[in-house]
Amino acid sequence: QRGLPYLGSGKDTRRPRDGRTLRGLEETLRHGLRRRLSKGFDSAPYPPWGVPQEKGGKVMERPVVSVAVITYGQERYIREAMDSILCQRVSIPWEIVVGEDASPDGTREILQEYQERAPQHIRLFLRERNLGATRNLYEVLQACQGRYIALLEGDDYWTDPDKLQKQVEYLDSHPEAVACTHRCLFVDQHSRPIPGMPVNAWFYSGDCYTFADFCRREMPGQVGTLVMRNIFLTPRYDNRILYRAHPIVGDRTLFMLLAAQGDIHCMPEVMGCYRMVQQK
Repeated sequence: QRGLPYLGSGKDTRRPRDGRTLRGLEETLRHGLRRRLSKGFDSAPYPPWGVPQEKGGKVMERPVVSVAVITYGQERYIREAMDSILCQRVSIPWEIVVGEDASPDGTREILQEYQERAPQHIRLFLRERNLGATRNLYEVLQACQGRYIALLEGDDYWTDPDKLQKQVEYLDSHPEAVACTHRCLFVDQHSRPIPGMPVNAWFYSGDCYTFADFCRREMPGQVGTLVMRNIFLTPRYDNRILYRAHPIVGDRTLFMLLAAQGDIHCMPEVMGCYRMVQQK
């Protein structure tokens, strides 16, 4: 099972449970975007973080950034993914929110080991039954408490220990952007670069991805490069389309929701790896 595989071009016949095709939803969002553009975006549509939460009578510092991880059957790779998160050098409160989707291998036990090592940072959602990639992703994103959300699948990993800090600082200084991505390397099951595969390959090559680019079937980056504002805290659309559109494919739907609410800026640095193997 692959969490968020690339969605290529072709006829779009996927139909959510409410009877609308994803193409129809794209048209609805495009119309709404035109209306919003005619009125203009707020200069700072995303307010600063609010009051700290309380727990057990103590004031707890809420995370600024949540790292959302989804995984299924990835015992071979999950350690590399988790290590790349835990080695991040950040000066802000953070958390890791993991959705483990009833894996048939030892993925769950490995994650429990990591939680024992860093219980103050890691929250595990261990599914009793398999939800499917997009429903698992939706539930994880709903659970994220941070103002920002970074995404990573259990078989991919980051290579720059300052990645999170860089992207959070970028979004702090660019309130007009709803999210930002960066470039990535393509690696095999042994974490070796795939020969002949260029950096960032088929992903967007510009620096500012808009809804018009989405309509041209462009992708702003690989999901593991994304840090976005938490659109799940105060949703402007029905975010359940994330799993209603398709049970497995979720990246294009997420980018659609984001691009309908602001630009996605693309940073030139290479700060992560996207793993491509025949058997996930």
